[in-house]
Amino acid sequence: SQKLSCMPVQAVGLDGFHYHQDYILTHSVTFQDGRTLPMKQLKGSPETYDVVHFQEKLEALRHSDPLWPVYVTAPIVLIEGNWLLFQEGLWRKLAGQADYTIFIKAEERALKERLLQRKMTGGSTREEAEAFYQTGDGVNVRRTLQGSGPADFSMCMEADGSFSLC
Repeated sequence: SQKLSCMPVQAVGLDGFHYHQDYILTHSVTFQDGRTLPMKQLKGSPETYDVVHFQEKLEALRHSDPLWPVYVTAPIVLIEGNWLLFQEGLWRKLAGQADYTIFIKAEERALKERLLQRKMTGGSTREEAEAFYQTGDGVNVRRTLQGSGPADFSMCMEADGSFSLC
């Protein structure tokens, strides 16, 4: 029998690449349809990330620079984030830099309840969480589900939190 050996994997997130809060509080985003919104209303959207800095760090990581927002020490790096397969703007170029991509699909209604619970755990009332979902999280969920490009492998998250192949 052949013995399998495992290589260490380190998971790192995209969250370390949000613009700093002072930047978010003082800048706006103009969309293709002409609308301009304060960036603080779009927290978590792809526009609130410093994609150029992320791309620079991704390139440095490929050349063995271990400094991400954390030190990366494993030979396999799993980068997690909603916008990594997004097909707008500078995000479009990122998927091609990955050796392998995975997308976890879910129904919006299952994600909504999880996001509402997260906000309420953080101290928001149900009403406040619902309002934020309408203008923030819900918009981001729909944009991710509709605007992400194909992945090498896709899984579906079921309503109970389990996973299946799509």
